[in-house]
Amino acid sequence: DTTSTRFGFVGGTSHYPDIRTIQHVFQHFNHLKFSYCGLSSKSEEALKIERICSNNKTNPNYTGIPMSPLDKYMYNYNDLDCCIAPLVDVEFNKYKSNLKVLEAGSKKCAVICSPIACYTDTVPDSLVTYCKTTKDWKEAIKKHQNLDYTREKGEALYTWVKDNYDLLQINQLRTKIFEEYVK
Repeated sequence: DTTSTRFGFVGGTSHYPDIRTIQHVFQHFNHLKFSYCGLSSKSEEALKIERICSNNKTNPNYTGIPMSPLDKYMYNYNDLDCCIAPLVDVEFNKYKSNLKVLEAGSKKCAVICSPIACYTDTVPDSLVTYCKTTKDWKEAIKKHQNLDYTREKGEALYTWVKDNYDLLQINQLRTKIFEEYVK
């Protein structure tokens, strides 16, 4: 079915507390096409994340994708239209990077995320959907079920990432800084 938005979470087991904050959202959307990319049968936290994301394995459209090696995990975004990136509002998370948004954006995926400083300090709210409450998350997912809307958001985020985080430009700047330092 190419007319349904493909939602997903790409992340490791350390994100169990983050996913847990939105567990009631999954109960509301039991037929959501959703993938958890990072599943490890050897990790209790990964299995807990899977139970939440699959609504206790009752969602027939849930897919658990095994954890990928570091050089291959970006491929997980190829099969998603919209990524979720919940983060618990604790001091530690305020100092994380906006990497999840950049990864998703580089693959033209829309993003629904928590309004934590690592995102809000760098990513305009016109490009991602920030959610504070369970109600916000439910409304955002409902809105992103419109595939045209989601693709527009993904395209806008892609353009912003490309314009502001181009790796070639960043590496040229790094080279100039390094050359100045060596002089």
